[in-house]
Amino acid sequence: MTVMRRRLASRDGRPRRATTASVLLGLALVPNGDAALRSCARAHALHRATATCMSSSVSPSRVAGERAPSDWGSMRALAERVRALQSVEVEHLMTFHNPHSGAFVVEPQLVDRVSVVSSCNVVRAMLTNEEGWARVGRPDLDLGRLLTALLDAPWVFDPLQTPVALAAIVALHAGLPSHPKARLALAHTCLSVFRNADVQSADVHVGTAGVVDEQTAAGMPLARAALVSGRAELGVRALVPGEDGRPPPSSYVRYQNAHALVELVVRVGWQPTADRWLAARMGEVRAALERAAIDAYRSICEQMALRAARADEGSDAIRLGFDLCTYYEASSALAESSSFFGKATRAPKVNLKLTAHVLRAIFSLQKESGLWPKGEPIASRFQSRDLGNSFVFSFDLLDVLLQTIGEEHPELFREHLGSLELAVGWAEASIIQTAGTAAWYAARGAEGATHLADEAPAGVTRGWRSSHLSENGGPLCWSSAQVCSALSSMRCLLRKLCAEDVLSEFRATRVSERSTRLFDSLMDSEVQLAGGGAIGVEGSEEGCASLKRILSRHILEPLADAPAGRRPLEGHGPKQDAKFSAILYGPPGTAKSTVCEAVARSLGWPLLTIDTADLLADGLEQVAGRMTYVFEKLIALERTVILFDEIEEFCLDRTEGALSMESRMLTTAMLTQLNELRRKERCVFFVATNRISAFDSAVTRPGRFDMMLLVGTPSLRARLDRLDVKLAGCSLGAQDAELREVLAGVLKDTWSSELQFFNFMESEKLLDSMVNLAARANGRSPMAVFAEAREIVNALASRIVLRGPARDDYVASRGLSRV
Repeated sequence: MTVMRRRLASRDGRPRRATTASVLLGLALVPNGDAALRSCARAHALHRATATCMSSSVSPSRVAGERAPSDWGSMRALAERVRALQSVEVEHLMTFHNPHSGAFVVEPQLVDRVSVVSSCNVVRAMLTNEEGWARVGRPDLDLGRLLTALLDAPWVFDPLQTPVALAAIVALHAGLPSHPKARLALAHTCLSVFRNADVQSADVHVGTAGVVDEQTAAGMPLARAALVSGRAELGVRALVPGEDGRPPPSSYVRYQNAHALVELVVRVGWQPTADRWLAARMGEVRAALERAAIDAYRSICEQMALRAARADEGSDAIRLGFDLCTYYEASSALAESSSFFGKATRAPKVNLKLTAHVLRAIFSLQKESGLWPKGEPIASRFQSRDLGNSFVFSFDLLDVLLQTIGEEHPELFREHLGSLELAVGWAEASIIQTAGTAAWYAARGAEGATHLADEAPAGVTRGWRSSHLSENGGPLCWSSAQVCSALSSMRCLLRKLCAEDVLSEFRATRVSERSTRLFDSLMDSEVQLAGGGAIGVEGSEEGCASLKRILSRHILEPLADAPAGRRPLEGHGPKQDAKFSAILYGPPGTAKSTVCEAVARSLGWPLLTIDTADLLADGLEQVAGRMTYVFEKLIALERTVILFDEIEEFCLDRTEGALSMESRMLTTAMLTQLNELRRKERCVFFVATNRISAFDSAVTRPGRFDMMLLVGTPSLRARLDRLDVKLAGCSLGAQDAELREVLAGVLKDTWSSELQFFNFMESEKLLDSMVNLAARANGRSPMAVFAEAREIVNALASRIVLRGPARDDYVASRGLSRV
């Protein structure tokens, strides 16, 4: 116990309060104590460590080294710095591309050696920044050739290379290829989890019993195939670290194994119907992920309890970070497996409080340089090759944290923005440029590497080099790819945080899940397109189009999420016929706002509404500055539906003589801001108005908005369908079909004269009255029912909105729509 008292004393000699978890773990660590006591104490320590972590009241800013969270402006400035670095990602990484093999090399001079790990890191960077790679376009980069090159390259099948290669191959193929090497890689990855990376190698071709059949194994052209002892069955006993006298595997290798299996599950699901071989082994995949999640969770508890007992002494950010990501990623994937396997998973559920606390611990260990201390080795023992002196590059850890946790919970990183800024500073200061000559590579001299001060001349290599390697060298492919991937993940995180602030400020409507229910329930209307052409529906007038069909074809279908089974860069981004802006005009009561809400729900995007009050929030004198402020925030959004509702006062016709100079300037400013928002192509925005005739011609001209659509009254076809739905809800007996024909005849007979001018609510009232009439028909003759129904139409027509001049304006505006 003397040892415990010394450990519980702080550095200034004053006693420190001991938590239950720290005392129990301290007992477990006593070297010569009772074995039963140590075992019991260790179990209790693991159990209590989570509660200790979650109940901690340590200030986030103090834990993170007094790095205060940044405001919105600082986030935007940081995002711009990241964008500047990221803008040359493709250029940097393609200098390592070998066009002859189709893969990537560690250094440009090694043209004859395909680097499996470097190529896989580039694939990860590509997946993180698909938008950038798809936009630049590289005809010399063939992903099919890259996949073939990875499968044909010699593999050593060690516990590091195998899962990294498996994850990249699964991503490139959008599933597991039938290639025997890919199947063997899956077997090795599962076994690596169970056997704690206990894999032996030999220069023989041997398959895994129960995993790869003999015929498949015999035909594998492997340079070094793996010899695996034991079977990957659900009942296999996992080795306890230290039980065999050898040190435990690294958390990094455990994460790579789990990540490869999760990547497979994401691509093919838990029940892949297209591959019977794979479907038969998803139980093994699930068991391996459970083992990884449980081991990672236990390791987290141990490390956090040690932190409570020893403060910062002995903390390893690398180990803690990859254990956290293994636990989070594996547990998240397993949460959806219960319905497929009929039983709950044994893996611990994701605990966000614990996750947040562990993140604070990780970032508190970051150095002022923006990097983390070296930490544990990538692997403590590889019998196939010695990687014991290799260490994780800090940007690899940062990328994994941001992708695994930041993608779904960006708010957990808000308090660590200062730490992210330090990492960006290191990336800016550490870009290396090397002269692209064979002589330099042969000499490997320090004079060949210089930090960038300006644009690099043609033919040179630019990138990054791991901080754990000698400074006397050029950039490396895998290091550069890890930095690029981390920067892409960081930029995505900053976008989400900025967008979240904007959505909160303007009280946006959040959409919990994508649903077309509201869109499907809308009563369709007809759109008469200028210049002819129609996207029609049955029952529409000749030359007219369907409003819902136009929105589906040009917004919902092109902007819908890409299918899960697509390959990288394949079908990425919106289709060519996607539209991002539209003016919705029409009389009051035609559900223009509801149309925008339906589009947002169908896409699964939030809906943000900007009205005149938002633009006048700072007073009439400050309206120009307020407009700039609002649009600066809106431009930071992505995947959002924006509705500008009744902002006619900012789009008035500048040729109107009575218009003041201030109003003319506001129209000009609004045009500029709308143009910039449209150019970004990150959001869909609508301008809804009841007075299209008041708009300036520069607003309504072709090219300013992608579409201008009349949101009119419901079409005759839509009203007839609605009548059928209402009649189906009541029993009319033998007269059912006859009464339906009578009421439909009334709708058709009065369509041209009156019914076409009834808006949605007025139409609902009319149809309800007709259904009530049918319900009390009681054997009345069809002619009597028809006459009374006509009287109902005439009575309601005298009170509708579209009467007199309003009706004339509505008729005159029908031909203004365009797509």
